Amino acid sequence: MTNRKKFLFVAAITLVILLLGNFVDSILPLNGPNTTTIDEGTVGGFKDVSIGVGNVWDGSATLFLSEATDEAGEKKRVRRGDQFTFQQYDLEVLKVREGFWPIGIGRGSVSLQGFEIEL
Repeated sequence: MTNRKKFLFVAAITLVILLLGNFVDSILPLNGPNTTTIDEGTVGGFKDVSIGVGNVWDGSATLFLSEATDEAGEKKRVRRGDQFTFQQYDLEVLKVREGFWPIGIGRGSVSLQGFEIEL
């Protein structure tokens, strides 16, 4: 086998592993009670709280949090394991997944678990 063929073989195997890893991760998001996964560039949330996700890189993400009646909201940089309170929810970041932008595949996401605070 020539060096060029070896290189192409290794490159093809690497690409398959990256694609398979991204596929498995995307079809098996963290699901459970009070858990949501929000893709980068989209908005999700809990009841009256909207959470936008942006700038997923280096194991962290920027969350844009707002309540339905609050236009300004707040911006927060988070990592996996971070816990914080916003409005009537205690939130925990369960997972921050980066996309494979260097090769143009996929987008990042953040998985959160939120519990409504009893008043």
